[in-house]
Amino acid sequence: MRRGAGPLTACLVLAGGAVAAAVFGPNSWATPALLTVAFVLAAVALVRVRAVATRLLAGAGALLSAMALGIVVVNSYYSYYDSWGALWADVSADNGVSAAPALIPVVRPGAVSGAPRGQGRGPIQGKRGGQGRLLTVLMPGPVSGVNGRGALIWLPPEYDEPSYRTTRFPVLELLHGDPGGPRSWVNGLNLPAVLDREYATGTSMPMIVVMPDVHGAFEGQQCLDIASGPRLDTYLTQDVPAGLAAQVRSAPTGRRWAVGGLSEGAFCAARLALRNPTSFGAVAVMDGYFHTDVTGGLRRRLYQGGRVPTADDPTELLKTMPSSSQLPAFWIMAGTGNAQDYHNAIAFATRLGHRQDLRFLTVIGGRHTTAAWRMAFPDLLRWAAAAVSGHPTYGQTSVRG
Repeated sequence: MRRGAGPLTACLVLAGGAVAAAVFGPNSWATPALLTVAFVLAAVALVRVRAVATRLLAGAGALLSAMALGIVVVNSYYSYYDSWGALWADVSADNGVSAAPALIPVVRPGAVSGAPRGQGRGPIQGKRGGQGRLLTVLMPGPVSGVNGRGALIWLPPEYDEPSYRTTRFPVLELLHGDPGGPRSWVNGLNLPAVLDREYATGTSMPMIVVMPDVHGAFEGQQCLDIASGPRLDTYLTQDVPAGLAAQVRSAPTGRRWAVGGLSEGAFCAARLALRNPTSFGAVAVMDGYFHTDVTGGLRRRLYQGGRVPTADDPTELLKTMPSSSQLPAFWIMAGTGNAQDYHNAIAFATRLGHRQDLRFLTVIGGRHTTAAWRMAFPDLLRWAAAAVSGHPTYGQTSVRG
């Protein structure tokens, strides 16, 4: 290659990346193809061009192209983002959610127990999105010791209507997966738009949805109380309900509370509901697993190499619960595109079905991806709203992924 070809190659590399970003979406087959071409060009330039400045530029181009290619391939598999705009919204937190200090007085640790339970605060001023409203709040952890974390709250259209001014609304607590965060429900699954559509068609009953930050800096903890990390079980079952009630008119825990999640969050929802059956009236398990994950060093980190306690494993916990125990209503979703996940969900549902009715949703061809979760999400929200209002539906149904 001629010495003068270096700058041209570098320009081609940068142009290829720009074209991929401007023209093709993150799930397009052409995007990884262009990034691959950009990487090859940069690698060739790095090997054959002698100019130091050009070699540095080519090296940077090769590194960035390879990193971008890996991200795009993973995104394509899991269908996290359909557009670059959605990705930017997640990175920049520009997702239509206002900042907490402008909305609600921040509740500090120690103030929750004595705070009025949603009374006397007047209308909550949030950024309107369709019919419902999405808020960002700080959710403290005075009982668990978890530092105050951000959470999202969706308020139904009825919340500010005069006829509902003394109503305490039922609640759905949604737990994201790993990786993920509260915004996954907004940017990945379009929760506000889905709920607005459900309310517009009259198929959903009013409820509050709270989406806490499950992980913080401790990923892979599976919502457990452990010695080497925060007490997440306590945080999600005690601090979040108390923090929510201190800021909005939410119903107390019990039959009018539901907990749901996806992937690891679905495992968390099943375990939390079975371990605290009087705290939740319903539980939604979207593409979850049913035995505690102790792979990849998790057994050592979570249990110092010891055995998993029965109370930390949904399947074992269900086996040991007396047949007379009153369990929450269950909604379970699994996709046929992942045979092992589907088999595990069927096995758990069968064991649960010997005790009570449940709703089982199959996504035909669905894998462990956001695309499959989007197919199931409207049914989850519709079912949860009915369940916390005392009218859960049962039986099997399916959607095609």
